[in-house]
Amino acid sequence: MIDSTPHAVRLWIAPRSARLFAIVVDLLVCGLLAWPIEQAVEAVTKDADDLVFLILNFLYFWLLHARYGQTIGKRLFRIMVVAPATGRPPSLRASAIRAGFFVFVPMIPVVGWFVGLLDGQHLFWDHKRRCYHDLCANTVVVNVPEKPGA
Repeated sequence: MIDSTPHAVRLWIAPRSARLFAIVVDLLVCGLLAWPIEQAVEAVTKDADDLVFLILNFLYFWLLHARYGQTIGKRLFRIMVVAPATGRPPSLRASAIRAGFFVFVPMIPVVGWFVGLLDGQHLFWDHKRRCYHDLCANTVVVNVPEKPGA
């Protein structure tokens, strides 16, 4: 007889250091991806190259988190974004909220940089180590669970 009951996977909150190193890697990757596109756009107009970088960052974080729960940086440091209720990667909507907050809120005139700074600092105060973008999207960053039998 085959046991078809789902086995609970224990999720461990990711360490702050892994999140820090992962975002550094991700921003470097985004910069490398954006550079040739920005050069092409800059040849046409000088006004849109910052917008290209913001849109690329948004798409990078939104689509990779929704599909895999991981960006390249998170994959390197064996952490992932999940919906706490399911333990699976967040929905397209939740990923868009998370990426939008992270990428676009710091661009708000006057207060955006301050909110963006507090966003990253919040993981030191939250018992689940969540930033504001995690709270808005109802996500949490966890260590990648070990595969059964590994």
